[in-house]
Amino acid sequence: MLSQTISGPFEHGCAYYLYFRIFNMNPMKVTPFIYAQIAYLDETNRILTTTEAQIEPRHKFRDRFNRFYVIVPPPPATTRNIALVFALVRGSIIIENVRLKARRVGS
Repeated sequence: MLSQTISGPFEHGCAYYLYFRIFNMNPMKVTPFIYAQIAYLDETNRILTTTEAQIEPRHKFRDRFNRFYVIVPPPPATTRNIALVFALVRGSIIIENVRLKARRVGS
């Protein structure tokens, strides 16, 4: 399990992209399965809302890190922190370079 907390302030009215890289250490016949949870927290670290994502990296072709991203909804206006948790359900992987980036939607 990997967890990370990101402190605000956060932009509102934006789509958020959760970027990360995964190194798949499994043999070809094993497909890893990762469950990610993104929790938006208020100033007292109480959960405002959560978003889940299921990640199933493709089979290993070469020994290298592969880039992934998940689009998550914008945080509520009262969000002060965002907690990210990655839980490995099946397989063996390494996760690195975890980033959350806001991108403007529309014009």
